[in-house]
Formats: sequence, C-alpha cells, structure tokens
Amino acid sequence: MHIYLSKKIEIPNCVSLRCVSWNCEQGWIACGGENGFLKILKLDESSSKTALPSSNLSINQSLEGHSGSVNVAIWNEKYKKLTTSDQNGLIIVWLLHKGLWFEEMINNRNSSFVCDMKWSKDGEKVCIIYDDGAVIVGSVNGKRLWGMELHVNLRLVEWSPGGQSILICTSKGQCLIFNSLGNPLSTIFLAASGGLPPVGIDWCKGNESHDENFQFPKLAIGCQNGSVQLMSSEADEKPIIFKTRFCPSQIRWNAQGTVLCIAGQSLTEERRDFNVLELYSAVGIHLHTLRVPGALINAVSWEGSGLRIALAVQSHIYFASLRPDYKWAYLPNTLVYAFADTKSVESSVIFWNQLSHQKHKKRVKHLGLIRGLGEHCLLSSGEDQSKNCILTICNAIGVTLWNKIIEFKPHCAAQTPLELVIASEKTILFLRKHPHTLELGSEVKHRNELAHEREVVNHFCDQTKEISEFWCPLELANESMCAFAVSEKVILVGCESGSVYWYQLPSLIFEGKHMLSSRPQALALNCDGTKFSAIDKKAVLTMHDIFLPTGASPDISSASSSREYLKRQGVLEMFWSKDDPALLAFVERSRLYIFRGSEPEEPVTFSGCICSFTDLEIKAVIMEDIMRSPYDPCRESIVKYETKSLRDTRQLLKSASLQDVFQFIDDNTHPRLWRLLAEQSLLQGNMFIANKAFTRCSDFYGIQLVKQLQLLGAGIKEARTAAYLRKFDEAEKLYLVANRRDLAVGLRAQLGDWFKVERYIPDSTSCTITSKEALHNIGNYYFERRRWIKATGYYLRAGNLEKLLKCFYAVEDFVEFVRLLPNFHEGCRELSDIGVLLGSVGLCKDAVFAFSRGKNIKKANNVCSLLGDWGQAAVLAKHHDFIKIDVYAQHLLQNEMVVDTMQFYRRANKHKEFFLLTRQLARSRRSRRLNPLFVKKLYVFIAHEAAQNQSQTIDYEDTLMQTSPFDDIWQCAEAQHFWLLAHRQLHSGQYEYATRTSLALQGSKEQLDSADLYSFIALSSYFTRHYGNCSKAMTKLGPIIKVSRQKFNSFVDITTTVFLRHPPIDFSTYRGLRNRVSSICVASGREIEVTDSVTFCTHCGRQGIAGELQNCLACPLCHSRY
Repeated sequence: MHIYLSKKIEIPNCVSLRCVSWNCEQGWIACGGENGFLKILKLDESSSKTALPSSNLSINQSLEGHSGSVNVAIWNEKYKKLTTSDQNGLIIVWLLHKGLWFEEMINNRNSSFVCDMKWSKDGEKVCIIYDDGAVIVGSVNGKRLWGMELHVNLRLVEWSPGGQSILICTSKGQCLIFNSLGNPLSTIFLAASGGLPPVGIDWCKGNESHDENFQFPKLAIGCQNGSVQLMSSEADEKPIIFKTRFCPSQIRWNAQGTVLCIAGQSLTEERRDFNVLELYSAVGIHLHTLRVPGALINAVSWEGSGLRIALAVQSHIYFASLRPDYKWAYLPNTLVYAFADTKSVESSVIFWNQLSHQKHKKRVKHLGLIRGLGEHCLLSSGEDQSKNCILTICNAIGVTLWNKIIEFKPHCAAQTPLELVIASEKTILFLRKHPHTLELGSEVKHRNELAHEREVVNHFCDQTKEISEFWCPLELANESMCAFAVSEKVILVGCESGSVYWYQLPSLIFEGKHMLSSRPQALALNCDGTKFSAIDKKAVLTMHDIFLPTGASPDISSASSSREYLKRQGVLEMFWSKDDPALLAFVERSRLYIFRGSEPEEPVTFSGCICSFTDLEIKAVIMEDIMRSPYDPCRESIVKYETKSLRDTRQLLKSASLQDVFQFIDDNTHPRLWRLLAEQSLLQGNMFIANKAFTRCSDFYGIQLVKQLQLLGAGIKEARTAAYLRKFDEAEKLYLVANRRDLAVGLRAQLGDWFKVERYIPDSTSCTITSKEALHNIGNYYFERRRWIKATGYYLRAGNLEKLLKCFYAVEDFVEFVRLLPNFHEGCRELSDIGVLLGSVGLCKDAVFAFSRGKNIKKANNVCSLLGDWGQAAVLAKHHDFIKIDVYAQHLLQNEMVVDTMQFYRRANKHKEFFLLTRQLARSRRSRRLNPLFVKKLYVFIAHEAAQNQSQTIDYEDTLMQTSPFDDIWQCAEAQHFWLLAHRQLHSGQYEYATRTSLALQGSKEQLDSADLYSFIALSSYFTRHYGNCSKAMTKLGPIIKVSRQKFNSFVDITTTVFLRHPPIDFSTYRGLRNRVSSICVASGREIEVTDSVTFCTHCGRQGIAGELQNCLACPLCHSRY
C-alpha cells in the first residue's frame, strides 16, 4: 500500500482549522476553525477516467452562526444533516434545502463547552458530552431522551456499531461503557496507557471473520504515550496492543474497517517536530508512513471509498491518496484480478476479456500471488500456517494447465524464454522448461509439458555452492531477498541491505553488484538487459547501467561502478518499454512520466496502474473502478496513453509534408512511427515513401503490397489500400463500385463475415466460394457459440451430416440423430464415431446398427457387453458368428459370475439355461442357509419368468419333471415365504401364530432343512405351552440332529429337564390343521375356514383371508398387485 499527498486547499484569511469531517455517502466536507469559521466543500469529481478528481470545488458555502472556534463537526449521513459545536457550547444542526445549507435547530447549554459528540450509526440518536461531566442523548428531531452528570471532566465519546452501547473517556484515563439508556455496564482497561488519558477513539462496524475463533478488531483506542489498543468488542479479553513511534493526536478507521489511520507528531534527532500519518492493518500491522508538512494535525477524516484522507493542518486541508496493493495481472486483452470474501477463506479471481467482455470466475483458497506470464497467469495459494504452497498456471479463461507444490511462500515471480523464476525471502526456484515445450507466452499443447527438466533451488542462507557453474556469494548468507527482476540474459537480486546482485542467464554466473541507498522495493530491467531501475522503501526511483565484465571474474566484495543518471522521489511504480530499451514510464504521485534515457516528456495526470508499454503506447487500468463493481467491470476502466513522439507524429501527419515527417521519424526512429508514415503515404498515393517506410520497419508484407498496388487500376488500388488500413466497409463499397463483387466476397470471407458472403454469392458469377461453403461456415459460427438449433438449419442446407449429428447430440434429439444414419454409406469411417456416441447414451440397438454398417462388428459386440444387451449380442453371434453365447457364458461361470451369467441367458432368450442356472443358484443358497429372503425372491422370479415365457418353457418343465417330480417352483417359494413369516411372528411375540405356521410347514420338508424345521416347532410350541407338539418335535429331532457328542448330551439334558417339569400334554389342539401350506393364509399363516372371506392372487393362485390383507396392496407371496 502506498500513500501520498495529492491535493491541498488553502483556507482564506489564514484561519486555523480545528475540525474536518467528510460525508462518506454524499462527499461533502465540513471544516471548522477559529472565529466561527465554518465551510461546506465538495470536490469536483472529474468525469475523465484518466485523471484524479479535480482540485476545483463544486460546492463552497460558508455557514454563519458560530462566534467562537468551531471544534466539532459531525455528519448524520442517513438524514443528511450536519451538527457543529463551538467553544462557547453553541450547537447548531444544519439542513440542506434546495442546494443550500440552513440552520434547523440551535441549542446552547451556556454552562460548559462541548468536548465531543457523535451520532449513532443508524442516525437516530446523538450523544453530546461536556467538559463539566454532563452527558446528553437526543433524538434526530431534537428531542432530549435522557441526560446524566458524571462529575468528572470528559474528553471523548463513541457509539457501538449497533447503537446499544456508548463509550465515554474521561480526562483521568477511564473508559466507561453505558447502555443506550444511560445505565453503566463496565469499564475498559487500557493495558499500555500508562495512566494517561486517551487521545482518540473510533468504533467501526468492522469485517466479519471466516474463523470462528478470531474476530477482527472494531474498537481502536489511542493513548498519549503512543500505544494503541485494538479490540473486537468492549468485552475483548485479548486485545491487540502496539506502540507507535510518535505521539498520536487523531485515530480513525476507514469506512470498511480494514485500515486504521493514526496522525500525530514525531521528533527528529535534531529535536524538531514534524507531522506523521501512519496506516495500520486491522490487526495492527504497519503498512505505510507519510510525513505531512505544517504544524499539528488537528483533524483527520476518511472518504467513503477509503482511498483518500482529509487532514486539517493550520489553515490548509491536505488530501492524501491511498493506493492499495491490489492482486491483479494483465494478459493480452485479458485482465485478471482478485478480491477477497471476508466470510470465506476463498478469493474470487476474475478473468475479464476486454474485447469480448466475457468474464470467467475462479475460486481460490488462501490466494497469495497473481503474476502474468505472457498469455498465462500464475496463481499461488497456501495457508498461513503451512510452509507449502501450490503454484497454478491458468490460461486466459481460468482453466488450470499446470500446478506444483513447493516448500516456501513466493512473493514474486517472472519468466524467461527458458525458465520460470519464483522467489521468496531466502529461496529462488528456477523451473527449467523442457526443450521441446512451447513458451508460457504461447499456447500450451499438453498439460504436462510444463514439467521442468530439472530444478535448481538456491538458498541464500546456505554456504557457497556450485550448481551449473552458479555460485552464491557469501555476503548473501545473512541477508534476505526483497526484490528481483529477470530478462532473457540477466537476473537481478535485491537484498534488505540495499545490495543488488546480477547474474547471467541461463548459466547463473555472478556478474556484478551495486549498492542502493536503502532497501529496494521493486526492480525492473529494460528489454535488452543493459539498464535497470529500482524503487526503494522511501519511494525514490533510481536508474542504473549494467556493465557485464569481459575479462576476469568480478570481485564480489566490492560494488561495481554503476552510473546513476536518474533520481525521482515519490514514485509508486515503473514499467520499461517492451520494444525500446531507452523508454521508461513511472508514476510519481498522481502523474505519469515517460523518460527517454534521462530526458523526460511532459507528464500527464494519472490514477491507474500500468498494464503494458509497447509500440509507444501505455495501457493502464483504473483498479479503483474495477473494485467498485468487480463482477461488472466497464471498458472505460482500461485507458491508453501515447508517448510524445507518437503524438507529435500524428500531428505532423495532419499538418506537414511527408518529407518533413520522414525526417522527423528518422530522428526519432521507431517501427510504430514508420508504420504510421507508411499508412499515410498509402492514403496519399505516395508509393515511394510508403516503400521506404515499410523497409525501415521491416514489414515484408507491406513492401509486397506496394509492389502489387503499383500494378492495379485506380478503383481496385484504393480498395486494397482501404482493406490494408482495416477500413473494410469502405473497401467493400469500392469493390462494388468497380463491379468486382467477387473481390468483395473474398474480402468478407477473409474477415469471417460469412453472412454477407451468403448474401453476395447469388449475384456473383465469378466467385470461387460456393454457397455450401458459406452455409457451412455460418453453421460453424453458431456451433462455436453453442447455439445448436440455429446451426442445425445451416448445416442441413449445406448437407454437412457430421456436424448435424453433433448438433442433434448436443440438444439430445436422438430421434433425428438416428434418422441420419442411413445417409452414411456402408464402411464409412464416421459410423464408428457415431456408434460410440450412441453407446454413450445407452442406445444399444442404434449403436449396433451404426457399428455394423461401419463394418466394425467387434465394437458392436463390445457395446452390447457394456450395456448388458445380450439379446443384441445373440443376434450378432448368429449373423456374424463373432462369438458363441455358450462360450461366453462358460467364461462368466468360470469367473464365478453367476448372476451376470443369468442376466446374459435371460437377455439372450436362452430361457432353458436361465431357469436351470437360477434353480441351481436357489438350491445352493438354500442348502447353505444363506439369506432365505433372497432364495424366496429367486423362486418367485423363476415362476414369473416361466409364466411370461410359457411357449419356450415346455421343454424346461419336462426337464423339471424328469429330474425332480416333487420340486415345484411355487411350493419352494411358499416354503421360504412361510419360513420367514414364522420367524417374524416368533420374534414379534406372536407365538401362537408362529406355532401354527411352522406346523403347516411339515409338508414342505423337501424344501426346508428338517432339523431347522423341527427345532423351530419345538421352540415355538414351548413358548405356547403346547408341550405335546414340543415332545413330538424333539422326538423327531433326535435321530436327525448332527452335532458333537458333547452337544448331543446337552440336547438330552435340556429335553429331560423340560419334560420333567412339564408333561408332554397339549391343553388345546389345532382342529383340522393340515400339514400343508396351500390351505392357510399367505399373510398370517392361519388356516382358512369355510366362513372366511378369501382373496385370490391371479398370478400365483394363492389365497389369503381378507381381514388379514387390509393393509396389503400386493400379494405377500409373489408381490403382484391384487
């Protein structure tokens, strides 16, 4: 951040000012001083984007009403009122009416004078404190709300941002907190005040922190001993305390709460007082210091934008302008800039193309550095607590091309044709580009091409070492690097001590050293590496020559003799011309200077940041305007400045002869000037001077153009000249006048204006461009802009089937997509690509058709396998004998992919194989007692498939009857269903139902394990006290149970214990219960009586009691809807 004095307003009659207040919203400035002096000013904001606001005043009104010195002036921005007070205690509220300020209210307590007063942030209340200890709070309409006497001398008052609290400071150094009704709350302890009273307080709204454990300070209190205490609230137990190097008199936050301004007096070694204005960050980090002329600074006030400060010093108002350190970079025709979101750790990086006005947004966490590298942009990011950092290279639309993690935080970066150089305080990292890769300034073909061939990391804190003939001077062992600059042949390294070292590239051989007067803030090299300029921490610019030795190795212990032939103060930035080693542009305060060697040009008013300097033209960006609306930048924020030689040449071309202009350019030679002369010579028809000018600027195409023009007729010559000068509409008219419509069509075709080409073609008989070509290019115009429907019409007229398919694919109109397939002849290469597109969206049948028509049966089979359409695979196998279905099925079974094999058989219409394999899987799962629910689903699935394919399952049913006459599909499904139902009933406590259901399963012993069934019957009967059934089940279980001898003895002991206590007698019997499941309800397991209302399932033929099926919409067995 930089700050400098940009303006000064002198008060008439040398009246000493006591206060100044800047309205943040409307821009009015109120200044009060001795003898009742009170003025309201407003600066005339210039409409020009290339200049700072003018020194003229749009409002300059004197207000009369005070007789004593006006000590306090505050704004009520919400209601547009000004409140002032003088040394006699008179308070006046001023109101704007029809462009003039008038008195609205007057109040005079007559017993004491006003020390301070402040409006609340919402503008509804005002708090006034008097020297004798009186405190009065009033409303905006003049009504007194409450008052109190503190019986102590008061000095300062401030409202909290929400208006709930009032902070009052006394002359004894106390800071008292009251609520909005005047009730005392607490006291703020000033840890480093030394018992001295505060000299300034300010309580802002502040920024919201994205860290829950940290809040940005909002309250700033400055004391006479130079200490400043920053607090997030009045109850902050861990304030930030720092000490200034002077005695502060004023302290103010900017409107955003990000920068704290402290003004006061400091002493030099000669014991002379001088004014100092210092800026600090929200956490107390020193940003910049500014010396202000004159006596004591009596008042300080910020502008609403936070970019200017008004200072009341004696009879003058000084304006200090701030230049924040924006994070930005400039690529050709693209501006890259970032702004932080205080509620998030992410920063928004905008890539804005000024030509197309397109904006691309990229979110980056913990953004550190932004640097332009030709046509690409380098971003660094990393957490503050971490040592690692991520480097990312993006193109002009924010797409990441390359990234790398490094082990230090860089603060500067640059590139050469062979290397990317990144530096921190102790380390320089050289990333060598691969020999066959392109430059960063040109298009990157592959993402990994930027991978370095080798890395050379030089740590300045290490001892001397040799790496590729590079050695690090011992003098740098105890220094930190603060700036560097690179060119194609030289790298400069600036250190904290003021030493500047330079080395040859790419060999990294030490060449020389130069000592600056103080620490360098920035270094810059001219385009050929023969001169460098430096800006030190005092904002002093110096320019030096670089002398490369030709003999022995240089002596690193002493500085090289480097001539210093330019020295300027108050310089903010500098920029060397990219094509002229003698041109240097720099910004000195609010003016732009251009030096050719040591000769300056006339400066111009400037308020931007230099983007580029080439072809005698400076392009700059006004970052203040960009940041004002970062999501909607305007093109007027990019401005251009021309050098004096370019402006003079343009003027001479209008007034002088071509011979005089030729002589002037010969004295101030530059390719841009020669091109201007050549273009003017073409307009005037002077081919001799045009040829000489093109020769001097090495424009081979221009030389050939002159030769061609000398052979053309009058009308065509003027048209070709106009086309060369980019006056295309004029050239087109001249071609049409000369009756050469074909040349007009060719001109528009070269420009890519195919809409006019299409309009001209029907009337042109000698045109070589066809109508189909024009329609094709118009379709490409809409296709590139993703306007697929528009492009479809033109491609259809042009007969471009390939692009038509891409349009239909983009809009997902696959009906029209498929209709175009027969238009491609068999064996066409494009059919394979079409098949891939169709397969990507799941259209297997159409993809197979495309592949088959393209004679690519292997890909057709692969897409069938990928999409699981085995029916299409079977058809392909029959017609093309490409692969046997059984062979593929065996391959799946060998890999234990049983379920996949089942799906394969089913989709390939191999029903017999499908049923056998599914039954085998169900039996295997049942025998291993694995998931009976899955086994039931398998049987139900087999039954449904058999019902749907009855004509193809006769053979299968015959096979079933031959192999297992008792193994009916639905009986197996029923057995598993009631087995699950019995378990659910038992676990839910329905023991009676569980017993009935399990007894009914005795007829399904073939489908269930007998030991499991009788175990369940015994258990459920025991819970229902049917000990007879339990005894029968235990009796049947004894011979068939297969356990160890020890477990069998335990089984006998349990049986004996149970039946010794309970005789095997049933107290109730199940009347008429049959040992089969076909006569019981599928929902409850109850036996169906003759009187029960029954519901039949049309799919499985099973029945259930209607009362038990009240909440069932589908059959509990087969899950088909009733």
